[in-house]
Amino acid sequence: MFFSTLRKHMRWIIIVVVVAFVAGTLYVGVNFGQQATEAAAPVAEVNGRAISYAEFQQVYFNNVQLYSQYFGPVRGTMAEELRYLSLSSLIDSYLTLEAARAANLPVSNREIDETLAEIKASFADDAAYRQALAASGLTEARLRELIRDDVMVRKFQEQVRRAEFTDEEVRAAMAEVRVRHILVKPADAASEASWEEARSRAEALRAELLNGASFEEYASTYSADLASAIAGGDVGWVSFSTPFVEEFKEAALALQAGEISQPVRTVYGWHIIQATERREPTDEEFAERREEMLAALQQAAGDRQWSEWISARRNQAQVVIHDRQLLAHHQARNGELEAAVRSYQEAILEDPFNPYLHVSLAEVYERLGRMEDAVREYEQAVAKAGTDPDLHLQLGLAYREVGRDEDAAASFRKAGEINPWDAQLQVSLLQLFREMGLEEDVAVVSQRLADIQKAWQEQQRALSGETSEGGTSDVTGDAGADSQPASGDAAGDGTGGAAAGSDSGDNAAGGNGQD
Repeated sequence: MFFSTLRKHMRWIIIVVVVAFVAGTLYVGVNFGQQATEAAAPVAEVNGRAISYAEFQQVYFNNVQLYSQYFGPVRGTMAEELRYLSLSSLIDSYLTLEAARAANLPVSNREIDETLAEIKASFADDAAYRQALAASGLTEARLRELIRDDVMVRKFQEQVRRAEFTDEEVRAAMAEVRVRHILVKPADAASEASWEEARSRAEALRAELLNGASFEEYASTYSADLASAIAGGDVGWVSFSTPFVEEFKEAALALQAGEISQPVRTVYGWHIIQATERREPTDEEFAERREEMLAALQQAAGDRQWSEWISARRNQAQVVIHDRQLLAHHQARNGELEAAVRSYQEAILEDPFNPYLHVSLAEVYERLGRMEDAVREYEQAVAKAGTDPDLHLQLGLAYREVGRDEDAAASFRKAGEINPWDAQLQVSLLQLFREMGLEEDVAVVSQRLADIQKAWQEQQRALSGETSEGGTSDVTGDAGADSQPASGDAAGDGTGGAAAGSDSGDNAAGGNGQD
């Protein structure tokens, strides 16, 4: 209770006392630079200072709760990803506090008193505040130290994130352009030589476009972005707020009407972009939207500057990760694949009943091109968690990579049988069985999808009936119709392209392109 109140007043709360709720036991983590109260070895060290498992576990627990609210239960290797992101956030917090203390930015007693007064005011009376404080293992003097650090960190972050823009820059950011593009993908995204070959093809296409070739025809013929190719490459209007990858958006907004860009590299490939129309803000629009756009520009610039600062700080830091699984994940993310293999193998020895360590190791083997080793690890994972349909699906995909199609089909069938009501899984299996020419399996999965569709429709009719009987006019059958899965998703091949500008990433200009 106390720290849920504290969070409302402290934006930077990674380095605070943490409370665990397991079996009624209170675990108290400690602030940066102090010795942990628990006996276990630290999960990691940052510039010689330990991150305790208590701190780490609480941050991980919070991230699991947040993930579950938006995406449902944490499954499979997502737990490992969340563990790593939790550690990364703690490392960043330690580095930020270290830098803020080094900067020694002034924090007045008045600033501390004001924040403390806000916290106290959140409780019924002083006795309730004192009780919560004691239950959290804090003294008021210690709380004041935490508040001082928080205020200091916020001031430091404001310094790093500060960005100024002229009115001319704000006005330019309000411009909108309608664009079309041609996407040229590398044959092998992991090969820089393949990227260069794709760039050469893009430059050749651009030269022909400058000599009068039809952009629409070339987009329809040559663009790898099928979703926009059918519209002659058109992806609509692009503005500062359009959720396209930054490289694409920046290049598009720099174009005048009719201008064709140089090839622009994004995570999707090389783009040739042409602006077909451009709109500049009127004086009235500028006056009306100036403050809003200025705030958006400052936010974006601040985010970029902070990301660059913390990235540089990480590169300079001495970080030692003691947890084997987290160390292996870190090594894999940084391309240290052979080291990651050894670390995952050690993690499996420490935790032999965890099937998803085998999955992580298999993925590293795949990146190394050691497919037989990858298959062996997927088989180990399935042996330890045979009721997880995703593991059977992954094993089947690995079998296909090594030419064991009969084994692959058996694994795919098992995945579908374990969870016949998972529409997304069944759509994936439908596409796989079609690719493999297994018509009987196609028929089985198609029937499952039809059953899912029927069950969904019956549920919607039942809900609609309940709504009608209840007489609530603000919920109608239209809402149900909007949420119905598209027939192409349920019965088609599941490969339909996204609309331009969607966050799905299926459209080559859309999404944010980040991991």
